[in-house]
Amino acid sequence: MPINFSSNLSHLNKNLLRVDLSKRYGNLVNGISDIKHHRWFIKIDWIILYNKKLVPPYIPTFTSPSDTHNFESFVEEDASIVCNGVDQTYFADF
Repeated sequence: MPINFSSNLSHLNKNLLRVDLSKRYGNLVNGISDIKHHRWFIKIDWIILYNKKLVPPYIPTFTSPSDTHNFESFVEEDASIVCNGVDQTYFADF
């Protein structure tokens, strides 16, 4: 887990991402309640959330639907450099 994850968040993620479905949160005897009552969500009032009355801690600003200033910029890699000719043989019939 990333070092900036709290122990509660790490525990929740570990249990949500279990490979064994019989041990994964949401699939256990208590169903969704295991997730809703997890200590990571201790401050969430689920009724207020359901009624869409919960005030978000942060609302990003934007000027248009295509405004991306809230995201980091990146340089796209040239796909021809990433996949050489040998790699392409695996995808010939794809």
